[in-house]
Amino acid sequence: MRALLALASRAGGSASSLCTRPFSPVKFGTLRAVQASRADGPVLSNSMRSSPASCQGVPQSAHLAGTATTQNRCLSSAAATSASRQSVQPAKLCVSVSCDDLTSGAAAEALKEAQIAELRLTSSQIQQWSTDMSKDGHLARSLIERSAVPVICKLSEECCAAVQKFDSGGSGSEQSGLVRLLDYILQSGAQYIELPATEATGDVTTWQKDRRAARGATAEGQLIVDHSQVPGITDTILQRPQSEMKERAEQLAAESPGDIIKLSVRVNSVMDSAALLQLTKHITKPYILETTEETGGQFGLPTRGLASKFGCFLTYNSPLPRWQLADLAKAAPVGYPTLRRLRDAYRLHTQTPSTKVFGIAGDPVAHDLGYLLHNKFFEASGMDAVYLPLLVHDMRAFLKTYGPGMDVGGFSVTMPHKATALALAKEKDPIAVDCGASNTLVALPGGGFSGHNTDWLGAIGAIEAGLAGDDLH
Repeated sequence: MRALLALASRAGGSASSLCTRPFSPVKFGTLRAVQASRADGPVLSNSMRSSPASCQGVPQSAHLAGTATTQNRCLSSAAATSASRQSVQPAKLCVSVSCDDLTSGAAAEALKEAQIAELRLTSSQIQQWSTDMSKDGHLARSLIERSAVPVICKLSEECCAAVQKFDSGGSGSEQSGLVRLLDYILQSGAQYIELPATEATGDVTTWQKDRRAARGATAEGQLIVDHSQVPGITDTILQRPQSEMKERAEQLAAESPGDIIKLSVRVNSVMDSAALLQLTKHITKPYILETTEETGGQFGLPTRGLASKFGCFLTYNSPLPRWQLADLAKAAPVGYPTLRRLRDAYRLHTQTPSTKVFGIAGDPVAHDLGYLLHNKFFEASGMDAVYLPLLVHDMRAFLKTYGPGMDVGGFSVTMPHKATALALAKEKDPIAVDCGASNTLVALPGGGFSGHNTDWLGAIGAIEAGLAGDDLH
């Protein structure tokens, strides 16, 4: 305790003058005052080590973005109001369902919040459809016709094989069975069809070229080509040098027959997700990202939580049934946000290309609900910014990847990386040095981070409150 009180003295005043609960729930009156003060001066004091009482009730995101110095460093663009924000088409919120989900009524609630639905078709349903393409009562067709949101009909390799098997007996048509099926799906009202790249060849390529020539750029009926199983693309793309990745992305956009490109990539870290997002800057067509991993989606979270910032056409909801989730914080894995979480917490509908990226870096972070608090603070104070929980194993590689190219403003740091964060910081606040740890990193304009520590403020506040006999609960 003596050490903590010595820190209070060094900070330039008595501990009672400090912000004693910097992580307390957001006080909206305080936030309104913060927002009103934006035009007049800094949100917080000029130094994180002097007179921080003005930040009472403000979350750590304010410490990341609030001092006069750090405002200029990391939030010059994040402070833009909605009137001056860049125009961007937000990523559509997509729910992926099967015909069985829809017929059981289980997906009804999820579809109410979705902006687009992916309908996964089975080979048996496709074979039935192919048998009589004029059958009005076909289940998939009736579901498409009744859908209140645009529908993507997803055909797997198995589905395409089922069509080709049926067509092998001869249909008397010059078109292949698959091409006739694609036409029929569009005639049934589906706005999109998804095909694996291995099937988007031959007759399908010719069909697509003829449609493009006839329909013009604005006609309905878009083809999504999934490049998830093409050797030399998604299996190795993250292991290639940046220059080669750029060249490959440009080549993919030029050669793919799809109106929309889908990349399904296995990621092994949040750094892989950052590399994937950087790659998309060179894809000149609308695109979709889908990541696979073994960490409950945590490594791929940046591709979903930043989908609108990086111009993704759509992003998927949690694979857990949305209708089983009670609220923002329950049930769904942190890496696979629900539709509601994507909309209300990460605010995909308000992200712009200039959105500043903040987050908490640690291992583990799945339990941390700070993103709810910090993103609510950004929303209430009018900041064009987003805060993500980031599972980080290698802090050095993380800070090297998440820098100016990702529009990073700063990070909260939790266990086990606080000492490492201080060691890696380009600039170090003396208080953080005395503590031997940094729980707050602020991005510097020329690259790198400045390291700060705000943990001691709360610790001293709790000690003083206890000594004074206050009820801490």
